Amino acid sequence: LYAEKFLPEVASFRMSAPQFAEELATRCAPISKEQGVSAADIVAGIEETWNSGKQIEAFPTGLRPLDQALLGGFHRGELGVVAADTGVGKSALLIQIAAANAKAGTRVVYLSLEMPREDVLFRIASADSGRAQPLRQLSEPSLADHSNWEMAKKEFGRALCEVQFFPLTIHDNVTDLGDIVAVVRSTARRQKASLAVVDYLQLVESVGDTREQAVSEIARKLKALAAQERITILTASQVNEGGQLRESRAIGHHANVVIHIAPDKAAESQSVSPCTIKIAKFRRGAVKSISEVGLHGATSRFVELTR
Repeated sequence: LYAEKFLPEVASFRMSAPQFAEELATRCAPISKEQGVSAADIVAGIEETWNSGKQIEAFPTGLRPLDQALLGGFHRGELGVVAADTGVGKSALLIQIAAANAKAGTRVVYLSLEMPREDVLFRIASADSGRAQPLRQLSEPSLADHSNWEMAKKEFGRALCEVQFFPLTIHDNVTDLGDIVAVVRSTARRQKASLAVVDYLQLVESVGDTREQAVSEIARKLKALAAQERITILTASQVNEGGQLRESRAIGHHANVVIHIAPDKAAESQSVSPCTIKIAKFRRGAVKSISEVGLHGATSRFVELTR
């Protein structure tokens, strides 16, 4: 409507798309300011939730101690970052969170920059069911193990049947920052997605004079997108040798929540690798460390450990 009323040059192709976007943004700025929400309206919304007895909406992690530390889980408008060294469990935790929320009926969009969509789906089914993935075994099991293998295959098949009905969309061919923003925005508006996962930050393609500036811009855009669309965006970040967020400290500056996963190399077992999950930044509460957890390798999910 604005184009037809104020910008007839557009119809005659005398204005480029970037010029049109700039002009439109300038003209719409006063209207956007008028659409702010008053304090009275915000309080009314809070009172409605309070009086109804409903819990404040939160998106859990699927790991009880971590949910307690996060006061129920992640909230809308937040950018959460899971940081760890390679192979420690960044993707495992992101997939576990996606599985827990999709199973509960939350619309989730998962953008995988590291693994194909089939692998993401297998790991979601495994995280949800607690069953290992027997479908990609390279060779037939021995006769002694055959019955167990067949049982595991049937159980995992049932898990896949359940996952296909999850409100979940997986992308494995989107790497450019602009495309990621467009996909998340579109899914949030058209499909009412509430949780978006970008796995992981260092693989996102963006332009900048330096790599540090590019990564900072990626984190800033994801944070702004979460706030604008009122959704939760989770991503992962590698760490350097000093345990700091790799390539840009701005990742931590922009994030609402930063979670570090550190393996306990002194107490490894065959099935579960104990670790410490540290909430290094939490804008809604106190920072804490959770030590009674471990990564179950066969199912690629974090579990509680008993003393």
